[in-house]
Amino acid sequence: MAAPVSRFISVCRKLGTFLFNSVFVAQAATVVHNMDSGRPTKLEFAVQMTCESCAEKVRAALEGKPGVSSISIDVGKEVVLVEAALTSAEVQSLIESTGRRAVLKGIGGSER
Repeated sequence: MAAPVSRFISVCRKLGTFLFNSVFVAQAATVVHNMDSGRPTKLEFAVQMTCESCAEKVRAALEGKPGVSSISIDVGKEVVLVEAALTSAEVQSLIESTGRRAVLKGIGGSER
């Protein structure tokens, strides 16, 4: 009798996690959509990087792109900070074009 109960609890946890993540992604998308795209935005991504070579590939994918103002990469923390007038999806696509997975961790406005 304990097995069906524990299975039910497991399914409920998975469903709860899925719903939480769905709401979080929807809210993030709304924030990105509502931001003024002409003004630079600070974006923080978690990016799978294991060495400086990985970081250089990410930097090369972002540097010189229209709309990208600044880039900061911390390989040890696997974090990429980008200030750009691009959407988070556009920046994420540039990062992922290097073969690394990127997840948006945070978004904020830039000082004028």
